[in-house]
Amino acid sequence: MTKKSLCVVTGTRAEYGLLRPVLQKLLQSDVIEPRLVVTGAHLAPEFGNTVSEIEADGMPIAARIPILKFGTGSPLATARTVSYTMERFTDYFSQNRPDAVLVLGDRYEIFAAGAAAALLEIPLAHISGGDVTAGAADDWFRHCLTKMASLHFPSCEVYARRLIRMGRTRPRWRMWAAWGTRTCAACRFCPARRWPKASASGWIARMRW
Repeated sequence: MTKKSLCVVTGTRAEYGLLRPVLQKLLQSDVIEPRLVVTGAHLAPEFGNTVSEIEADGMPIAARIPILKFGTGSPLATARTVSYTMERFTDYFSQNRPDAVLVLGDRYEIFAAGAAAALLEIPLAHISGGDVTAGAADDWFRHCLTKMASLHFPSCEVYARRLIRMGRTRPRWRMWAAWGTRTCAACRFCPARRWPKASASGWIARMRW
């Protein structure tokens, strides 16, 4: 059986920490070939070159796409970075077209990568849609990703109901427990409890590619 290729995009250490257990599961899949694309703060010296943490995990990296040439911290820098990121990911997806793209969260570089995939008609899977960050631009980056995505992994029932109100139908989403909770469950210092055991890789494998 030919594996389906799934591009997983990470731009910061915060979201990589949540994606790590998902990537580890995907690497064990018989039906999915994960392709990890590293971008954003991971590749910036001023943010610690955190790509080194991904390398230390032994995680295979399919591509590194630097995007922060305009700096950070101002609306103009963000706008220029979003435009440039869409250009870079459009080029990457055109030359290395995956069967689907998986993103997590609400950051502007993730929004740009997701928009590039959607405009190229590549199915998009989105983790943590329906969350709320009151008063922050994160909200509309996240909600735009929700509207572009074909498959959704909300972290709780409240957020799942918000997805439904936004027009996402139930067959296209799967409940997924809070990602930080899952990461804690994998740590050796955590006591044994009834942690959720659903596998993202199984649901991604069943999406309509």
